[in-house]
Amino acid sequence: MPLVLTLCLAMVLSLLVSKFKNWKSRENFGTAYNDEREGLGIPPIGRKWYFSTDTVKVHNIVNLHWFKYENPEKVIYNSTILPQHISKTVVLTNGKRSLERDTYYFKSNGVFQTLTLSYDFDEKKWGSSLEVDYNADILMEMNAEITENLEEISLNNEVTLEIRNRVINEVSKKYQPRMKAPSNTYFEVNALQKADSILASWKLRRVGG
Repeated sequence: MPLVLTLCLAMVLSLLVSKFKNWKSRENFGTAYNDEREGLGIPPIGRKWYFSTDTVKVHNIVNLHWFKYENPEKVIYNSTILPQHISKTVVLTNGKRSLERDTYYFKSNGVFQTLTLSYDFDEKKWGSSLEVDYNADILMEMNAEITENLEEISLNNEVTLEIRNRVINEVSKKYQPRMKAPSNTYFEVNALQKADSILASWKLRRVGG
């Protein structure tokens, strides 16, 4: 068999094996585990979530990702957005599930927040962190205005790099005084309390919580 043909067959076989492993991981550690998750107080994976086939593998560790589709046109001007469970990462170590990490996104009192909740299966221990982004809503407004201005210009003129940069600079200067520094603040204390209130809304409770 010619060398080129052999190499091509090997590449195809490797691709098929990789896709089969991704499919098997998605089936074994995806929604099939939801009943067990609920028993442990771990949030389940949504049945219509997207599975990332681009698994990240480092040595003997593989990260599998599931994402909830987010509507890009979500209204951002409301002072409150209820907590949304937006993603889950399952960490496999030597093919065994060692950790699950869930991410929640919400807006409270006009401030965007991201809560991360994780469960370590080896240590049977919970972890959490909370990120408060004081400028997220301002940045979203700013980007929306930049996009609107560029679309308006494009109706009559070609949007060159120079024009794009000018619009970005002009709009950015307008919003800069409203931005706070530092933009992000991280909290470890009380993050589990927030996580518990979110889980309770789904009638879930952490083991040991």
